[in-house]
Amino acid sequence: MTCNVYPGCDTSRVFSAPPAGIPLRVADVYRQAIASDFGEHAGSIAKSIVDHRPHLVASQEMSLIRRQTPGDILAGQVAPNAANVVLDFRSALMDAIGAENLSYRIAAQVRNMDVEMPMLTDDGSVDDVRLTMFDVILSQDDVSVSRVVAENYGTLLASPLGLSIARGYVAVDAEVSGKSYRFVNTHLQAFSGDVRKAQADELIAALQGEFLPLVLSGDFNSDADAPPGTPSRKVYDFLESQRYADVWQGEPGTGTTCCQAPDLRNTSSQLSMRIDYVFIRNIDASSVVSVSTVGDRTSDRVPPGIWPSDHAGVVLSVATR
Repeated sequence: MTCNVYPGCDTSRVFSAPPAGIPLRVADVYRQAIASDFGEHAGSIAKSIVDHRPHLVASQEMSLIRRQTPGDILAGQVAPNAANVVLDFRSALMDAIGAENLSYRIAAQVRNMDVEMPMLTDDGSVDDVRLTMFDVILSQDDVSVSRVVAENYGTLLASPLGLSIARGYVAVDAEVSGKSYRFVNTHLQAFSGDVRKAQADELIAALQGEFLPLVLSGDFNSDADAPPGTPSRKVYDFLESQRYADVWQGEPGTGTTCCQAPDLRNTSSQLSMRIDYVFIRNIDASSVVSVSTVGDRTSDRVPPGIWPSDHAGVVLSVATR
């Protein structure tokens, strides 16, 4: 299973703000993240895991939000140092999974973006808010995991504020029902096609020598249903050219995974692009038993009508013969 869990807020609004407007914009985005209440919709993601019992789960944008009162960025502190935990998506999801009486563990993770910014508070003072994002691999307790690799891409996105936004990948060898697989989770850059393609180049180069059956999953931010040759599909076409096979079996235009409204409160689904998917290599396509999307039905929403994420997830079942 792969799923982008979404931090509950549109962080791009902060990076596009003029410097003088950052503390107020951070306050708006912070309130949006808190209002989305990941602790609640983690239960819906856990329910998808209960329904499908995947041996391995690739999760992107697992967020850690921390706060410091009073802040010290405006006084010249450069490195992120806020330590008071407000929300930890990893803990919330693991608690939700545990509440379903399932046994999963965090098998591997890579830390990506780690950014701290000043936030204007209701009383007019300034706190600091820190957002750290991880890509995580969860595994059932009975899955043997080894050869963990967690890397950030050398190609970074430079924001208008002068910050470098990291992305990366995490990979494990996983033994499932006596057979070993290389399982990879990544989240490529959304806001620059050139950076996204360069990161894909790095990823494929890193996986070049893999001989095990390989499952490459994640949020690739490249629209699989766009016309071939168009910029928005460039990374998808590149991966296929490198002998990675897309496992989706539906008609074009089905299996869309992105994106719901930033506040997750849209009544009807707004999913219109297929950018989250699973590729296989060194695996016979005939061994694919099923592939489906999750978290995209109206019934998946949690009170008061909030989608589990702005993305749908994808679940793949492969015969281990």
